[in-house]
Amino acid sequence: MSISYLNSLTPRNVVSGFVFDGVYDDILTASQITTRITANVNTDNHYTLLIEYSNDKLNVVSFETSTVIFDYNKLLYLTPTSRYFRLTLTAISDINDLSIETIFKSAIVYQLVNQISGNVIVDNMPEIQAVSGTVAVTGAFQEIQPVSGTVAVTGAFQEIQPVSGTVAVSGTVAVSGSVAITNTFIHTREEPTSLTFHNNAGSNVGVVLFNGPRVLRALSITNTSAAVIYIHFYNMATVPTSSDSDIWLIPIAPNVVSNILNQTDHYFNVGISYRVTTTYNNDVSPAANVCFLNGTYGY
Repeated sequence: MSISYLNSLTPRNVVSGFVFDGVYDDILTASQITTRITANVNTDNHYTLLIEYSNDKLNVVSFETSTVIFDYNKLLYLTPTSRYFRLTLTAISDINDLSIETIFKSAIVYQLVNQISGNVIVDNMPEIQAVSGTVAVTGAFQEIQPVSGTVAVTGAFQEIQPVSGTVAVSGTVAVSGSVAITNTFIHTREEPTSLTFHNNAGSNVGVVLFNGPRVLRALSITNTSAAVIYIHFYNMATVPTSSDSDIWLIPIAPNVVSNILNQTDHYFNVGISYRVTTTYNNDVSPAANVCFLNGTYGY
């Protein structure tokens, strides 16, 4: 995950008519956008949102608009339709502690298939027939022997016909090297979660949740106080301080239970630690036992 600083806003008080103009950000390798808009519960918090997508940062390909009334903790899940994205917020009432955080979730990027270099020559290849209906493969596959030296191919390659219907394969198929997959759904199975945790010791003095590499799989944060709190997450196996660089900064509105992650894994390759402060850039701890973390680890 990564934060879109071009479409995020640190907490501030604004008046009716205020406009936050986001800047087109590149989301070429993102599969989903999560935007959280929070504000103080003591103001009306009326605003409009304009979300625009573009392929060249000039022409709008598509857009979404909405009007938000009395929502102090707005969470949006957006699926991008073009390469660039930006967000515009227009206040239609006075808003205190307005904060916008936009996060891109990275997508899977496949590696290119290794290419064949040199000359490949094949002589007198039989015609390949089209297959329709169901093709059943039973028994073991014959081992394919490696070819050394130069392979000569003469004549034209016969077009390979597509297979329609169902192809049933029994037994084990061993594949080595690179495989190109196009226009295909891939179903994966993740390792089950084996560790759960809860913690309410957060303050300006950091807390180590896990002192080694782990996947943070699910995370819920509860703020039971009457003020906004700020949770700083670190990729560290030791106790963090205000001088360390956080990788996430999450504001939580007063009296709110916020599900930050729900089976959207994030890998910490060193460790998982966190701190809690009363503003996004100070060293002041909130009252004791107001911030509760619950979640699960994976491998």
